[in-house]
Amino acid sequence: MVIVQRWEPTTSISFPSLIPFWIKVQGIPIHLWNEGTVRSIGEDIGVYEYAEITPLSVKMRVQVNGLLPLITSTVIEYPRRSGCYTEI
Repeated sequence: MVIVQRWEPTTSISFPSLIPFWIKVQGIPIHLWNEGTVRSIGEDIGVYEYAEITPLSVKMRVQVNGLLPLITSTVIEYPRRSGCYTEI
């Protein structure tokens, strides 16, 4: 997506900064492939919309704020206080 706008020293509030992305999630153990886990990851990234969870893959649609730095990884906390690092 390309947006062309006249340069201003600050970005207008009306500037369309939310960009929808399909994100393939990798590195999550299969037993955590559920709506709750994927939603939690998506909400860390941006505005979570929905996920497609199949036996072979997990992907989600998230609106990312293009004015903020891109998040490319996160830590998933397990209930037993261990964690899992995943690339997105």
